Amino acid sequence: MIVLVSHWFTNAEVWRIVGLYAVPVISVFASYLVGRLQNSLQQRQSVRKERYINFYLPMIKILMRGKYWNVTPYQVHPGIVKNFMPALEKHLELADAETAEKYYLFLSSLIDYEIDLGIKQEEVESSKIPGNVIDPYVIPKTHKESYNQSFNALVRCILQSGSRLSNKLRYPDLAATILTKYAEQESK
Repeated sequence: MIVLVSHWFTNAEVWRIVGLYAVPVISVFASYLVGRLQNSLQQRQSVRKERYINFYLPMIKILMRGKYWNVTPYQVHPGIVKNFMPALEKHLELADAETAEKYYLFLSSLIDYEIDLGIKQEEVESSKIPGNVIDPYVIPKTHKESYNQSFNALVRCILQSGSRLSNKLRYPDLAATILTKYAEQESK
């Protein structure tokens, strides 16, 4: 029996036949695996690019145009409500989980502190009560610091995520530049 097995392993004809069938099967399988891996990497890169172009880049542009790092957020609340929030909400599904959480916390703070979200005054029920006039976009003095903190946390999160994404895509890191401006403002 050992002689038969030994003869089988040393027989060149047997290996030639095995090679005729095994090599093509192995190469087809390897090709398939390499193709799947390449397709997966391309898909991942495509999703990253879509997220960056449709979500993070517009947010970065708004932050650059508005120079939000030069003023405290409560001072530019109308601009945040009219420009920043609609752009953020337009493609919120492309945000990462951390950004979505910071957005939720920011939005919750607006609602908790009864800060006007830009609703037209005639649509607010309490404004129909005589003598009860609601001033649009007013942030109560007691809540300004909380508002500033939650907005800045949201912006920092967006910029950090945008920076990581631009590095993965090998794009210029515009978000890091603005993030530096925010860090300078917060250290003052």
